[in-house]
Formats: sequence, C-alpha cells, structure tokens
Amino acid sequence: ENQTSYRYKEHSANLPFAYSSKNNKLCLTYIIQLVYDKQEDGNLKILGLILISVPNGALKKVYKDEICGGSKNKNEAFRYYYRKNPRFQLLDSKPFRIEVLFLADGMNEEDIIGFKRS
Repeated sequence: ENQTSYRYKEHSANLPFAYSSKNNKLCLTYIIQLVYDKQEDGNLKILGLILISVPNGALKKVYKDEICGGSKNKNEAFRYYYRKNPRFQLLDSKPFRIEVLFLADGMNEEDIIGFKRS
C-alpha cells in the first residue's frame, strides 16, 4: 500500500526519499500499467503495457499535488496521473516518464497513453 516516497494530501508515503547507506541511494518507484479490453467471451485482450516512472517525493515542490489522486475508494491508495505532467521536468532534454513496452496490433500509442508524444 502506497509504495512510493511521494506524499499526497491524506495519503502517506511508505518509502523514504533515499535509502540510508554510505552512498544515499535514491528511492525509485515504477508502475507497470496493463491496458486491456474485456472480450464478450470473458477473456482479456491485452492492448498495451506501459512502464511509468513516478517522481521521487523529494520533488514535490516541482510536481506538486496536480500529478496525484486517490483511488476510487477514499484514502485507500495513491494514483499517479502521468498524463498531467508526463516529463522529467528537471532534466534538460525533458524526456518522458513513460515507456510503452507493448502495443497490440491496430493500436496506436495515443489511444493507450491519452496523448501524443512528439
């Protein structure tokens, strides 16, 4: 539950900004999003698979609360809305925080992630 270092309103963060060690390693959080369509026969057709990098909680001043939300069940879980700010803001080239790992035939990236990367 809440396996991130990013604190959001009523959602606590259960991971530190960095792990205590002689090198102070940053805590990294990734989400794997599986996008599917339930078929009439009950089977699931996989439409896409996305790897998403969640900002570290130490970057809250940069990303603020606009990238976060709760689950459908109040106070239950953390949600990262990558579509609201999908780039690494502090890197010069501002690369995207998401990588599409798989797309089903006939699908395009915009259908899966909700915006066009260009």
